[in-house]
Amino acid sequence: MRLMIILGLVFSSYSALGNCKNLYLSDYSVRTHLQQPSVGNIYRIYVSKSDGDDTFNGTSRECPVATLRGAHVRLKAAEAILRKYSRTHLKYVEVAIEGGRYSGGFSRGSIDSRTDTVKVGNEIYWTFSLPNKYTYISGSTQAGNPTIFDGRRTKGPTRFMNISRSAQAEAANEEQNLIFRNFRIYNYFEAFRIAGTRHVNSDITLQSLKYLNIGKAFDGGEDDIAEFNRVKGRRRNPASFPTQSHAAIYVNQTNGLRIISNFFNNITNQENCSASSFDRRRCNYSTTNSVDGSQLGYYGLHAIYVDRSPNLTVASTGFVNVYARGVLKLRDRSNFAILQNNRFYDNTNAIIDNYCEHGVGNGCNSDRGLQAIECPSYGVLLQGNRFRFDRRSYGARKNIEFDSLNKNEGYCKTLTQPDYRFRFREWGSNYDF
Repeated sequence: MRLMIILGLVFSSYSALGNCKNLYLSDYSVRTHLQQPSVGNIYRIYVSKSDGDDTFNGTSRECPVATLRGAHVRLKAAEAILRKYSRTHLKYVEVAIEGGRYSGGFSRGSIDSRTDTVKVGNEIYWTFSLPNKYTYISGSTQAGNPTIFDGRRTKGPTRFMNISRSAQAEAANEEQNLIFRNFRIYNYFEAFRIAGTRHVNSDITLQSLKYLNIGKAFDGGEDDIAEFNRVKGRRRNPASFPTQSHAAIYVNQTNGLRIISNFFNNITNQENCSASSFDRRRCNYSTTNSVDGSQLGYYGLHAIYVDRSPNLTVASTGFVNVYARGVLKLRDRSNFAILQNNRFYDNTNAIIDNYCEHGVGNGCNSDRGLQAIECPSYGVLLQGNRFRFDRRSYGARKNIEFDSLNKNEGYCKTLTQPDYRFRFREWGSNYDF
């Protein structure tokens, strides 16, 4: 009898494992899965650090994948079928991530043997989206068990996630309809790099996310240089590594991004750029005219860098220990941004809008070329924000900074008054602590 029970348990475990290995990627299997009462027309992939396996199908709590990357692989494999049923059998898609600390544990930075330079790697390259249904990437809301992605063990400068449109979505000018919510990102070179299409609404939301220790000071610095030298058996010049991270969140040509109820803490490229040991000369200001806060003497790091990306919303978000010339930076026609009810806790520039002067080689145009035509952002609304120092005038410490209105006169929209660029609704509601 005991032997029969043992054999029965072994058979059951192998049977369960076999079901977990079934990827359910046929037309019939996906439709049948969505129609199950327990599923309720929601295509959900489960992620678990404790008992997940990236060879599992991930479609039940009993068969979770182990990583967010594994979940994305499963979604991409089912994307064609999900598109087919998105209007008839599908409410939405969700990646449900169990609480726990998820570590990279692998090298994502790479060495270019021709130039002996180190490139930034992407832990996750996200391209999955559906044109008419939302995809939620959801961390745990269980008290005491948050979902944390920790880049400390990624050897080489690593970006947590690069988000862009798939070739199919790009060709069809589709919205991405992505909502990332309720998790934390620690110890990465950069957190997000988001690329879209300027004239197409992205419909991407970052909601209730926390960022801690982002920048070269925490990933891609001296420890990573030592590790690469150990692996390669030779010394490598620290200058061959990326100079600095661009930002915790770098946004390029993305229309309609929403950053809601996020929190940033310790965002820097320089270890000494902190509240306890702040060196303005190294961390915040420089004698150069570089528009890019990560170049030519700037060791601070933007929390959010928005480049050619209109209709941004940043609301109910806090910034602590973000010492940079522009905690939130706008560049080149990032028009009609809404900045509302945010808290800037540091004595530094809170919001900056800069753009490069056409044909002037001052380091500003290094990423576009001297002939690039850039223009100021306009129609930016500020309401209900709190700053450490509440000053609209120019000075060493100012909340709002923007370039001359006429720097590229003849190329850009005519702006005759500063308020065309920044609209301070009820200026008294934007105040200091």
